[in-house]
Amino acid sequence: MKLLLRIFAATALLCLFSCRQEKIVENVILVSSLSLDPSSASMTVGDEIWLDVNYAPADATETDFVWTSTDEAVATVDSEGMVTAVGKGNARIRVSTHDGRVGASCYLVVVEEGETPPDPPENPDTPDNPDNPDTPGTRVRWADTGADVPAYPSYTAVSSYQDFPRVDISVSGSIKKDVYIDGTVRFTDPKSMYKDAGDTDYVTDSGALPMQIRGRGNSTWDYAEGGKKPYRIKLNTATKVFGMGNDKDWVLLADSMDPSQMRNILAQRIAKVISMDFAPRFRTVELYLNNSYAGTYTLIEQKETGLGHKVFVTPVDPASSETDGGYFVELDEKGDDPVSFTSSTFRRKFNFKEPENPNSAQQAFFQQLVNDTETAMKSKNWTRVHELIEMDTWIQNYIIQEIAMNVDGNMRLSTYFAKDKDTKLYMPMVWDFDLAFNNASYLVNFISGSSRDNLYSKWFIKTCGGGQNNPTEQTYYQYLFQDPAFVSRLKELWNLYYPRLQVIDNVYIDKMKEFNAPAFKHATDQGKNPRVRSYSVDNKDFFRTYEDAISYMHTFYTQRLSWLNTNINNL
Repeated sequence: MKLLLRIFAATALLCLFSCRQEKIVENVILVSSLSLDPSSASMTVGDEIWLDVNYAPADATETDFVWTSTDEAVATVDSEGMVTAVGKGNARIRVSTHDGRVGASCYLVVVEEGETPPDPPENPDTPDNPDNPDTPGTRVRWADTGADVPAYPSYTAVSSYQDFPRVDISVSGSIKKDVYIDGTVRFTDPKSMYKDAGDTDYVTDSGALPMQIRGRGNSTWDYAEGGKKPYRIKLNTATKVFGMGNDKDWVLLADSMDPSQMRNILAQRIAKVISMDFAPRFRTVELYLNNSYAGTYTLIEQKETGLGHKVFVTPVDPASSETDGGYFVELDEKGDDPVSFTSSTFRRKFNFKEPENPNSAQQAFFQQLVNDTETAMKSKNWTRVHELIEMDTWIQNYIIQEIAMNVDGNMRLSTYFAKDKDTKLYMPMVWDFDLAFNNASYLVNFISGSSRDNLYSKWFIKTCGGGQNNPTEQTYYQYLFQDPAFVSRLKELWNLYYPRLQVIDNVYIDKMKEFNAPAFKHATDQGKNPRVRSYSVDNKDFFRTYEDAISYMHTFYTQRLSWLNTNINNL
């Protein structure tokens, strides 16, 4: 009897404990956003300041944060947010949730005693003069410690395509690929879908703005499915568009080969959460050309230099020395830029974006840098490789391209490099993902023994350095994977990024589907999504509904992420 009572009592206690634990789990409220006050400060060596954390929602239960400094030789921080200035220089103090989902930072300028500290920038990540896009700001580049994870979009959803943000373009004559023609463009957002809560000067109707327009792209222009072509817009005056800041140069991506209409924005979201230097801002819009409905487009910032948040390289005059400024180039075998060169070892074509017309010394300088990098990789001189490249940015590019299995992303097309006067060779951004996330039927020709159904469980960027005719050619990443330091750092960064990448899978795709639903449905109903239709459906390239197309991409992303997590950690 006593034994039975003991068992009963133990069972009751266990039940009570379990129930309490379950209740606790159910009542967990996660932090959704963080900010620091102040967000920037100037200090003298020896000074101390206290950073206040503001978080939302106010009733969040998990408020035990992680504090880090990007340079402890400049400033340290304790577990409560007390900062001590240690040495002269710049640093960032970060606070983040333990899982790295959200974070914030304070930018510090530290001077020696007796020096006059400069006024701290109000926002160190924006241009000095945001009203002039040609005036660059102060770039702040740092190693990712898990903070500063950008918040997820919180648009004001609309229920009808009539209320969806739209772009109206008016031109006389036909739009050609290589020649700008004059016209006007109007940006309207009748329900303020893209307005942030703190945006006090949001414009719901820009009125007709003077601009120039031309076509863009290679295959996306020449073989545009359903006649849905991409465009580039150049406004006469920098204008704030749908809350994305003042700019003149915008791109309208047609995504005619992507039935989900979301692959490019998914790739840019990945770039943003893993802290690539530049992840272009974008908005989904409905496009009308001369009052004729053209479909759903992605309005996105042009890939270029000049703004503080873009590819930040110091502008250099073609008459200047080769080391006075920075360079921005594209590796693309189809590129048709006026100045280009072919590298000596891997035989890749590079096109100059900045400076657009470099002098002979500047061309020779950058070409030698690329040739030296390729030579060091092929000879496995890892010490020299580390002297020449910023490895973390190469790893960031690898992670995005490998997750997406971007058929154009294995160092053949649309691959970008930069070098400023005070940096090594780095990879600042990614671009062009309409044929990614299992959306290219011919990708199986690159990977031996693969099919569309098992691609998620295959290496691509790691093993394939060439095109369809020679897919196993060894170029950049095939050699880097032979460098123990590269593999070790890849594992570190992957495990830092992996929780964020999972949230993209669990949250972001569904959020964007919900926000864009009225526009996506309208485009499908009007026949403006060429790969969503009611006939010739094979469930891989063509779909009956856009929901099916997004679900297919979603499933691939889920499978791919899980497989990579296991196999990267097993390297």
